[in-house]
Amino acid sequence: MTEAITAATPTEIIKKRKLLLVDDYDGILRTMEQVLDLHGFDVITAASVPEALRLCCNQPFDVLVCDLHMPRPGDGFTVISAMRHCNPEAVNILYSGYPALHAAMADILMQADEIIVKPIIIPKLIDLIHRRLAQPRSNRPKPVPGDNNESVAKLLDREFGTTIADWLVQVKKNNEIMAVLLTDDIRTAHLPELFTDLNDRLLNPQPLDAPVKQRLSAKLHGVLRRQQGYSAAMIVEESRILQVSIFKTLQANLSVLDFSNLLLGVMSIADEVDAQLRQAMDSYIAGDPDPRRVDQAA
Repeated sequence: MTEAITAATPTEIIKKRKLLLVDDYDGILRTMEQVLDLHGFDVITAASVPEALRLCCNQPFDVLVCDLHMPRPGDGFTVISAMRHCNPEAVNILYSGYPALHAAMADILMQADEIIVKPIIIPKLIDLIHRRLAQPRSNRPKPVPGDNNESVAKLLDREFGTTIADWLVQVKKNNEIMAVLLTDDIRTAHLPELFTDLNDRLLNPQPLDAPVKQRLSAKLHGVLRRQQGYSAAMIVEESRILQVSIFKTLQANLSVLDFSNLLLGVMSIADEVDAQLRQAMDSYIAGDPDPRRVDQAA
């Protein structure tokens, strides 16, 4: 009797998905390489942006998993851009250690399919990759921002009026806030100084873990909103809407921005607006009628 053939034929062999893993930290690179390999991926690693660019433009890949900071903020976008053009159907996933990044970049993240925040939960990452691979892909590269190299600071200064107008439109949709009857000029009176502070922060960048600069205008804003009858929740909501309006302005003008500095600009904006909110809330809660007395005493 002839024995049955049990060896797998070539058509029965499941092709591994080819994945490019990019991180400039060797410990993370080697650990994730082993884990992804155990989950059935054909993993190729790169420890720098130039190495990643060489690989993604000379080999076919199904997936890119890349750190954003290598070592400069936003380096990962350079790799994403190259992968979009050389392997337009690849799934692109970025990860970062900056907790506020996901919310801040939600409206302007054009190049990546997903952005996740460290620490990376491996089962969730694997599930995310498989779900993205199962979705239909477009073979057309997405547009690459940054053609005109305009800084975030210059753009926000140019679109200052448009951003405030959008903020006011969104605020007027909130019935609770609008129950406090104010003229448009009074409701937006704090914003010019806030944008001046933002511009100063963007033009004179400091490490994100540097001490937060105290803004007298933010403290006065907290006291004024208390006198006007705002609740603490209203102040927080106005601040959230401001961030959304700023990021909408960036999104609408993404093609003219200097993309290499966009990520750092976004993080600085989020940090500055949040810092001013904290200072405003401190004055609001303290109920000091004139925060300038504290500053003068200091």
